Amino acid sequence: MEFYNKLIFCVQINQATTPTKRSVLRATASIYDPLGLLSPVIIQCKILLSQLWQIKVNWDDQLTRVERTLAKTATQTTDRQLHPD
Repeated sequence: MEFYNKLIFCVQINQATTPTKRSVLRATASIYDPLGLLSPVIIQCKILLSQLWQIKVNWDDQLTRVERTLAKTATQTTDRQLHPD
C-alpha cells in the first residue's frame, strides 16, 4: 500500500486581461507560505520578475511573446521540481 502526500495551493490570476509585470508581482506576492513549502514556486516567480526587470519592462506594459515564453518556462520548471517522475 502506497501513500502519497499532496500539497495543493491556489493563486487567483485574472486571465481576462493581458499579463503585465504588475500582475506577475501581484500573483507572486499573494502566495502566503510561512513554512517555505512553496519555495520552488516562489523562487521561479521571483526569477521571472528579475528577468523582467533586467529587460526593463514597465509596470503596466503588456508582456510580449518572449516574456510570456519566460513565464511558461518558469511554470514548467516549477512543475518538474514539484513532480519529478
